[in-house]
Amino acid sequence: MTEAPSDFSLLVSATAVYLNQGDASFVRAGRITAGWPHSLASFDFDHDGDLDLVMRRMDSPGISVFSNDGAGSFAEDQSMGFPATVRGTKCLGAADFNRDGWIDLAVLVSVSDNPQLTQDWAEVHVFQNHEGTFGLEQTIVIGTLKEPPQDMVVFDVDGSGDPDLVVTTSLLREEGNPMGVMRVFVNGGTGRFGPAREVLRPANLYAAVPAAAADFDGDGAEDIALPGAILFNRSPRPHSLDANRNRIPDECEGTPFHRGDPNGNGGLDIADAIYLLGYLFGDGPEPSCMESGDTDNSGRIDIADPIGLLNYLFAGGDSPAPPGPVESECGADPDDPGSPGDLGCESYEPCKG
Repeated sequence: MTEAPSDFSLLVSATAVYLNQGDASFVRAGRITAGWPHSLASFDFDHDGDLDLVMRRMDSPGISVFSNDGAGSFAEDQSMGFPATVRGTKCLGAADFNRDGWIDLAVLVSVSDNPQLTQDWAEVHVFQNHEGTFGLEQTIVIGTLKEPPQDMVVFDVDGSGDPDLVVTTSLLREEGNPMGVMRVFVNGGTGRFGPAREVLRPANLYAAVPAAAADFDGDGAEDIALPGAILFNRSPRPHSLDANRNRIPDECEGTPFHRGDPNGNGGLDIADAIYLLGYLFGDGPEPSCMESGDTDNSGRIDIADPIGLLNYLFAGGDSPAPPGPVESECGADPDDPGSPGDLGCESYEPCKG
């Protein structure tokens, strides 16, 4: 038998980070030595624009988050510490469950792997991200240990715009042959999930398998793939979506845009003020999105709009009215369609797609 290297224990308890040089080559940037890593996933948990790492660990606390300094170096963020009850983690799922702009985390825990817990069932722990700090929002009981969990995927099952949870488990039948069970937990729109909706997998499929979600048939609904089968999603789709939750169907809202970008180039600078002055007092073109030129949302474009832009850019003046300048999310005009304050927005390219 070949003798194990003397640094074997160090190798298995460290995670190496390799940076892509852009030419199909990688350079080692460093290593993370905390914990006994089992698997990794990358998400921007602290909302700074850099991808961070979440580690599924085989030791306590079970999960650790490592913040990216922007140059590819990672340090464990103790402020995001997770309770020891997530030891025995089977898999992780991350998404903005409550649609507040911060990535949340769902953790599938096999209680049989966690001696600190006495309940004989499996659970999903849902942690909501409160501007960089995670708090336990909900604990979902999956089932008894006769139904051991195998995998969890996160995707929008019902087409509501909210990410849901799908957990696959094994159901041990009396004859000893496992039959897979999929449990769907639908997101109520606030990041909390309703009771399970069970979907039995075909009995001839081995139960202990991973699952993957994608729109395999191109109908706009994500499906489930398992080794040996694809389950197509035939859930009834909602007639209307309300992505911003203002109780107005999305198709009834106007064109999304940014206020203060009348030239429609996706930026806000002195050229926008000059564009408005040319439109008002020269032979300049009309903005393709008139509402973007009405920076104060007064219901008309006048000299106050370029002056307001210049004050905002160079004198600390008020920000353009909602939906806000280009630094803000795209949005529709708050004025009712056809009302006196509605100037219209025929098109605004930066907010398309």
